Order: sequence, then C-alpha cells, then structure tokens
Amino acid sequence: MEEDELYFSSAEGLLITQPKEIRELSFIGENGDIIGKFYWENELRFEGNAEESAKVFIKWLKELWDV
Repeated sequence: MEEDELYFSSAEGLLITQPKEIRELSFIGENGDIIGKFYWENELRFEGNAEESAKVFIKWLKELWDV
C-alpha cells in the first residue's frame, strides 16, 4: 500500500487514495471490485453505482460508530 492510501477494513471496504495528481474515494463491493468513486480535480465528481456505493458507505459508518 502506498503512503498516500488509507484503507478501512470491513466486509465491504472503503478505499481513500490521494496521489498528487488526482484524489479519489473508492467504494469496494463484496467481490473486491470498485463499484463507485468520488474524485476531484477542479470539481467533485462521482461515477459508478450510487445506490450500492451509498450502502457501502453507510455500512462503513455504522461499523465505525457502533462501538
């Protein structure tokens, strides 16, 4: 894993990558594929499956706060 990457472990992962030339927030599905991502250069954009990505994000937040 590169120095500029953060990975939050769960059944469905959330991967944050911040290389110098582009920044992105990728949502990883159960099979390990990227199902959606936010990325920003001059503006914030999203591509992928918004509904499934939202489920991954909400599940990650719930696991993070459900201590």
